[in-house]
Amino acid sequence: MRILFVVLAVLLLMLYSPYLLYILRGKAEEFESLLQHEATASLDYLRENPWRVLIPVVVIAILLEAAYFVSAWLTFNLLVYRGITLGFMGFEVFHLVRTLWYLPGFVSGRVKVDTLIIWPLERTSAIAFSIHAVLGLILIIWP
Repeated sequence: MRILFVVLAVLLLMLYSPYLLYILRGKAEEFESLLQHEATASLDYLRENPWRVLIPVVVIAILLEAAYFVSAWLTFNLLVYRGITLGFMGFEVFHLVRTLWYLPGFVSGRVKVDTLIIWPLERTSAIAFSIHAVLGLILIIWP
């Protein structure tokens, strides 16, 4: 389980690293503007057959997050880390449910990207995932 956690934590850090660099430089809005533009631009493509693209992406994202949290839970038998993990899982479930709630409206054009994506929530998620992953990796390196 440790190997799975390390692989998922490193993958997560690699995926979030461009966004984190912008956040740490105080220029998160710059990166978010690019992402928002891409999301809006992809809407034309998505309208043709939105669920052919979105369902696999959403399922893969949910499976990766679930695998990450399960591996973190099983790897570390530390009360504080498990408490942090539970709190973070609750936050991510809220984040996921909220996004899934607005996704059909975004695809149909009834909901704007600003409603679908709340950038402070996204920043919080990126920072929390990164801190959680780094803390877990530190705990593995220095038990």
